[in-house]
Amino acid sequence: MKIQIFDKTSNDPPNPLAIIYVIIFFIAFVLGLLSKLVYRDFIYLNKISDFGLADSLPSFFTVFGISFATLSFYQYKSAKISYSIFVMSAFSMIAYEFSQNFESGVFDVNDIIASIIGSIFAFGLYKMLTKIFIKST
Repeated sequence: MKIQIFDKTSNDPPNPLAIIYVIIFFIAFVLGLLSKLVYRDFIYLNKISDFGLADSLPSFFTVFGISFATLSFYQYKSAKISYSIFVMSAFSMIAYEFSQNFESGVFDVNDIIASIIGSIFAFGLYKMLTKIFIKST
């Protein structure tokens, strides 16, 4: 069963959990942009060693954002399907990383690790939010 955030066939208000997912998506989107456009330049300019975070944070936030953007449109009662959203988000970023190797010759294992960690963290946040939301209703 899927629930859309804005169902035009119903007079019901939007699902509050879906609105939270949209907010998380936008936060992840902004943090991803800031990590790529501001933080990375600052680290490189000042020659600061941040253990590779400047290069990997955009991948982390991209998977985070993709997962919650997908969840905001479709929410499923089945945990198996919800879990697959996070797995597919990570796999899509991993596939993108491999495609970069063929296009520009750039391949970074840390980006793959960051994508997997981002997916795990996003799934953990999803589980926490659903537990909180289910308890409050």
